[in-house]
Amino acid sequence: MEEIGRRLKAARLAKGLTLEQVEEETRIRKKYLDALESGRTVLIPGEVYVKGFLRSYGNFLGLDGEGLVEEYKALKARPAAEDGAGNGGPAEAPAREPEAAIAASAPRASAEPRQPAFATPPRRSSRSRPKRRRNGPGPCLYFLRRLMVALILILPLAAAGWWFWGRQAAAPPPQEPGQVAQEPGTTAQQPEPEPEPEPEPEPEPEQPPASGQPVPAKPVITVGAPQGDEVDITITASEVQLEMDFTQGFPWLEVYSGGETLYWSKASGPLSFTGKDFRIRIGFVAGFQLALNGEPVDHKLEGGPYWINIKTQ
Repeated sequence: MEEIGRRLKAARLAKGLTLEQVEEETRIRKKYLDALESGRTVLIPGEVYVKGFLRSYGNFLGLDGEGLVEEYKALKARPAAEDGAGNGGPAEAPAREPEAAIAASAPRASAEPRQPAFATPPRRSSRSRPKRRRNGPGPCLYFLRRLMVALILILPLAAAGWWFWGRQAAAPPPQEPGQVAQEPGTTAQQPEPEPEPEPEPEPEPEQPPASGQPVPAKPVITVGAPQGDEVDITITASEVQLEMDFTQGFPWLEVYSGGETLYWSKASGPLSFTGKDFRIRIGFVAGFQLALNGEPVDHKLEGGPYWINIKTQ
């Protein structure tokens, strides 16, 4: 048995394994592994365990475990055969009688050898244990990603729609040309017939300025570049005579001056206001004509809406 143990130990050392590592892999206790390598099989309880451990250990080291068991059986049978030959043969019968009695009184073992209670199946080490591969994000994470993408796409559209709907709700309903916006709670009244216009007096011919009197200079009007929907117009005058006319429809119009609302309705025909500074809100500028202190202003605006700020200098 010492020869078998030396072969087991040599195979283990060739693989660079310790008894602790073999114990972890084969689930055979270290003291039994050491007993197999040293040939001290008397430390192992029972021949069934000796053969089972020898077979498992040999197969683990890459040896022929079944061949090692057969070799161990032959070694165990050799001393008995030699004793029988030395005694002449007849002495073997008395020696077998106690064995037969012991075998009859002992419970019959099953055909297959039972494994010891502490010999559990080999456990894979952390180095050889395959790692579980993840197939990707779980369904909850996938749903949250889809929900975030949908919110990113929908929220700007919803905000734009809300803003547009609020602007439409704030504006008064469209009115027919010639109608004037009415305050809430007032009833519509029938328009009174307009009186016939009186003939306008003929303008007097301009008199040339008397000699020695300075000729008044024309106001300088500057139209700034649009900044978004804001346009600034400046005029070199202390007071402004604002005149507006509309030749292509009647847009929504708001006129403010000095913190007061001068006009808030749809435009209806020529309009004129006098003041220092004005802030005008107009829905569209197609056909919009503007004059300051009798001087026409080329605003060069298109589309709309715009905020037009008229300031004096």
